[in-house]
Amino acid sequence: MKLLKSLLLTVGVAMSFAAQAATINFSDYSGSLASVGDVHFSLAGDGEQGTPSVEGGYLFNSIDGPTYPTNSILKLAFDKNVTGVKFVFDIFGYRTTPTWSLYDANRTLISSGSLSTHADTFYDVSQFSNVRSLEFYNGGNNWYFGIKQLEYAVQAVQVPEPGILPLLGLGIAGFMMARRRSAAK
Repeated sequence: MKLLKSLLLTVGVAMSFAAQAATINFSDYSGSLASVGDVHFSLAGDGEQGTPSVEGGYLFNSIDGPTYPTNSILKLAFDKNVTGVKFVFDIFGYRTTPTWSLYDANRTLISSGSLSTHADTFYDVSQFSNVRSLEFYNGGNNWYFGIKQLEYAVQAVQVPEPGILPLLGLGIAGFMMARRRSAAK
């Protein structure tokens, strides 16, 4: 029985991989920002087009920081499926009702919600997985907003190593031989 438990533990360890966590603090950047690691930033809605900019520790929905004109959508696209998404958002005023939306690789909406008009509000949407993009929408008016921090984890792909299956077969054969040997005594 000990042999079987050890074998199953070995297989479990070989097949599991930890998710890679990442945090982006926009206070570490300034100027135009197209991407950081495996996250790409774009202005994807109506209004000003171009690469979003960072100023004063925030990624804005404008090419010139907290100025007008703006774009209605700031899109954060991930190279791989992610989970554990958390962010700090600031609308810099009370004129609009902003929203956030999470999409999968097929652009299917996973979830969405309203954003507070309070300064530097923390949002935890980590219960959702298979996220490929996070979009912020300013309500369709010319109002700027900023993202101060983004946290996420790239989802692990569980694939057994090629050599683990023959090893599993040998372990089961050894277990069966040990059982026969003890039954024969």
